[in-house]
Amino acid sequence: MKLNRLTIHKFKGIEDFEIEPNGKDVTIRGENGTGKTTIADALAWVITGKGIDGSTIESQIKLRGADGNTPNDGGVEHTVEAELQDDQGNAVTVKKTYVEKWQKKRGDAENCFTGNTTLYSINDVPLSKTEFESRMSQICKQDNSLRFVCEELDENVIPFLLFNLAIRGIEADVIHGDVLKNEIYKVYTVRPCGKYSKVDSLTETDLQSYELGKHDAVISNAPYNISWEPPQNNGLFGGEDERFSRYDMPPKGNANFAFVLHCLYHAKAGGSVSMILPGGILSKDDGNSIRKQLVDNKIIDSVVIMPDKMFESTSISTCLLTLRQWREGIALVDARQTCHEEIRHQRGEGNKSHTNRIYHKALKAFTDEDIEKIVCAIEKRENVPEFSKAVTPEELAENNYILAPSRYIEPESVKQICQFHRST
Repeated sequence: MKLNRLTIHKFKGIEDFEIEPNGKDVTIRGENGTGKTTIADALAWVITGKGIDGSTIESQIKLRGADGNTPNDGGVEHTVEAELQDDQGNAVTVKKTYVEKWQKKRGDAENCFTGNTTLYSINDVPLSKTEFESRMSQICKQDNSLRFVCEELDENVIPFLLFNLAIRGIEADVIHGDVLKNEIYKVYTVRPCGKYSKVDSLTETDLQSYELGKHDAVISNAPYNISWEPPQNNGLFGGEDERFSRYDMPPKGNANFAFVLHCLYHAKAGGSVSMILPGGILSKDDGNSIRKQLVDNKIIDSVVIMPDKMFESTSISTCLLTLRQWREGIALVDARQTCHEEIRHQRGEGNKSHTNRIYHKALKAFTDEDIEKIVCAIEKRENVPEFSKAVTPEELAENNYILAPSRYIEPESVKQICQFHRST
């Protein structure tokens, strides 16, 4: 669900406000007390009937007077209207109006205030509260059947991971273990329980029988270029570790492809794997045989080479490798020039000479438009000079199974020369 437009009129101190994100991310900044939370409350109220924190807020919509009481405002309409867009691109306008009720009682010469009421409409069609809430439950329907399984080696990170999952009411298993050694030390279960999730852990007995299993989608940003110890007794058919049974064993000096094969093994048939990896994995000789096997097995869907300096922890250029059941052609995208630069501020680490300073770091990032351009090139298998190309396994074989997009994508200058020769 995306927000195209939000219009607010006389809501909790905001006189008039309108913003049109058109489905894109928006950042709203301002000093304390200028209305940032009020804007969030307005959006939450028109969709859920509650404030951003889940509380009832009708009594706060009208401004209070100096005496702390809420004076009557003579029937002024307090309105929030939002245009929403679902995943299929369908737009719907939802509106709530909070207004006083005034009625002339028998024997009275003037109308009297009898309370407040909320008016509901969708696409300008008035609805009862029950009808509105029923429609909104369909419009904002969420798939609560999603379940996440997270693997993490650093036990210091796990409490933050558990906290983030729990406050969002997400169902998950969090595994403290070593992927390369294929060892599990502890498993935490995160299960929805009302608004939040409850965190528990498996007993030693249950831990012995726990299996990581197969999953619909696997995503990973594993450590780059680290050494590892390949499993022992890995014979012709993989020995004790089935993850490497269909592929050559990744070299001891570099575990990049060990992480790839681990993720691939735990993806269901017909599922997908998306991984952020160092760019060198696309062309280095020590991964040539595994790249060939991946191509021959027809499971490489796309490769996107990304700009350098996208991460705070490393400045090297990375790539996004996606594996899934093969379609017509393998999409290669060179997105190194498809980005913008942003300045991030962070406090230094270490002693006081660093922690007392704020450092400014320039990083590269993708905008929503950049991401849409990349996704479109992959989905449509577009051939765009200096940006994207769909290649065949035969082309990759001719180039020793190197997956670097720049090896195959046509430069703009070549296209211009060809056009010149044709025109002359």
